[in-house]
Amino acid sequence: MPLQKRWTEHAARFGGIVRLNAPVHVGSPPFVAPLLLQGFGARRGMVLVATYREIQAITDVLAEAGYGYSCLGDPGDADPDEVAVVEMLDDWGWSGPGQPPSWYGAA
Repeated sequence: MPLQKRWTEHAARFGGIVRLNAPVHVGSPPFVAPLLLQGFGARRGMVLVATYREIQAITDVLAEAGYGYSCLGDPGDADPDEVAVVEMLDDWGWSGPGQPPSWYGAA
C-alpha cells in the first residue's frame, strides 16, 4: 500500500515507530489501522489513513483512547515533500520517549 510505504520511509528518516496493520483496541473487533505512527501526536500515536470514511465512525473513541488521527489523502495523491512532512510532524508534536529528534521544532 503506497501510504504504508511512504510513511515507513518518512519514519525511518525523521524518527518515530511505524506499525503496519496495527490492531487498535477501541471496539470489538479491534479497528485495524493501516498505519500507526508512534512518537508523534497523541500519547498512543497517530492513526494514519487515506480517507476520513475509514475512521469516521470511531474518531471519538480513538481520541478517548489516546490516539490521534490524520487523513492523508488517497494513495494516488502526490507525496508531500520533506518540508511538508517536517511541518506535519512538528504540528502533531513529539510524544515519544526521551528527547525529540534534532530537527524537531525547526520548521
